[in-house]
Amino acid sequence: MGKGSMIVYDSRKCLGLGVLCRFYGSAFPRAVPYALISMAFSIYLSAHRVEFFNTPKVFFHPYAHQVFAITAGFLLVFRSQLAYQRFWEGRSAMANMQSKWSDSAMQSMLYDDCDGESSLQSEVYRLRMAHLFSLLHACSVQV
Repeated sequence: MGKGSMIVYDSRKCLGLGVLCRFYGSAFPRAVPYALISMAFSIYLSAHRVEFFNTPKVFFHPYAHQVFAITAGFLLVFRSQLAYQRFWEGRSAMANMQSKWSDSAMQSMLYDDCDGESSLQSEVYRLRMAHLFSLLHACSVQV
């Protein structure tokens, strides 16, 4: 894949679990070195029983955990709200697109019916237009 190409996700294989193991486009390779450094530092502190500020109960005070939990909860809710808004914005844009295309399909069929007569060519034209607009909608929703 080139640098500017889009990531293609295939959810048909193994219920989409292959996406979790993919490194292309993932933040995992960039995060692993920092995680390993933090893990090594934590193991060192735990193994050597390093005490900060000459008090052994620094990590056991509930205030540090409360601050972390409140911050993590706020960030989780904020990110979820942004994702929810983005989903509904895309969904409403898709509904608007569907409405406009159905209006244009109706206009094209009514344009054929301006003389008031119905013929075999007219029926074939209407079926063809319905088919083409259906394909247009399916192709736009697929991507």
